[in-house]
Amino acid sequence: MRKRREKQLVIYCARTHMDQEITCEVRRILEDGNLDWDYIMGNPSFYRISPLLLRNLKEIADENTVPRSVMDMLAARYAYIFYRNMQIYDILREVLERFRDEGIPVILLKGVALGETVYSDIDLRPPGDIDLLVKKTDLQNAAEIILEMGYNPADPVEQYRNHHHIPPYVKLDEKLDESIFIEIHHNIAPEPLMSRIRAEELWEGAKTVNIAGIDALVLCPENLILHLCVHLSSDCFIAGIGNLVDISESVRNYDESIDWDCVVTRSNEFGLGSFTYYPLSLAKDMMGAEVPASALERLKLDPELRPSMVKLLWIVIKRNLSTNHDLRFHTSLCRGLFSTPIIRREIGNVRPALFHAFDRAFQRCVQKNNLPGVP
Repeated sequence: MRKRREKQLVIYCARTHMDQEITCEVRRILEDGNLDWDYIMGNPSFYRISPLLLRNLKEIADENTVPRSVMDMLAARYAYIFYRNMQIYDILREVLERFRDEGIPVILLKGVALGETVYSDIDLRPPGDIDLLVKKTDLQNAAEIILEMGYNPADPVEQYRNHHHIPPYVKLDEKLDESIFIEIHHNIAPEPLMSRIRAEELWEGAKTVNIAGIDALVLCPENLILHLCVHLSSDCFIAGIGNLVDISESVRNYDESIDWDCVVTRSNEFGLGSFTYYPLSLAKDMMGAEVPASALERLKLDPELRPSMVKLLWIVIKRNLSTNHDLRFHTSLCRGLFSTPIIRREIGNVRPALFHAFDRAFQRCVQKNNLPGVP
């Protein structure tokens, strides 16, 4: 079952600003009734945006359209996310103070950076891990500081010798009764993308902001968008709607200050055209992000992707972004989508059985959308 109405409701509500048209669409879906709330509340890819769902449904819905049990569950999730966020930002403050005292510059990445800067409310964007970017020359010192704070490597160091971050460091937080992970990055993507991305350019234009009561750096808007797109693409879209919301909200927040020429130029120079094009296209189509069409047109896609493949790839990713519960199949499908020789070499070897699964889905999509087949 595709649950299209449920998915559309989540997409409409997964934003910090809802215009009148979107608000009317949400009311229409709610008033039509017969929504599968168990699906919405049980879908793990929707959990991260629970605070947005709660805030927007509270403004629009009533007990006749949204069951009280659903609102109570969303409120309980929000309460836990609020408490967890307070603990995470306390830890972040301590880490940043230690790095500052040792003279190690650091850029905040992902959730710990987006809450106050893009969402303007840390409770609307719960962080997962604490992700930090340091210069490669500072990796050793940064690792020693984290060790001194009682964290231990979660994996053997040898596994990360050619990685874009050192092993995640982990410690059990007694207040949360869960393990907290800290990842120290020196680049924003794994190989083979890492060797293309000039890490020194990530520091250009970094902005100083006050987060958790202490000054810290965040990526400039152009590098932020690039990072979020690459993160969504390299994760094979498994994280789903949450990462897409990050992109859309970043575009909304920075708006006219974004230098789209810089986004396009840097993406093309790093050979990331395909990894930037699909997330931005989806953010524009699904979330209403104000991404200029001219910017999308100038992104250089893989030359082996013919127009029919580009269109098909976009359709299938959009349909499977947040509805597939079988993460193993979801991964195989998205890896199979990038099945041209160049992209296949970049993503790595995929078992033949997974390609067969993709081929079946591929042909069904070709037939359903009246697209030319790709031999």
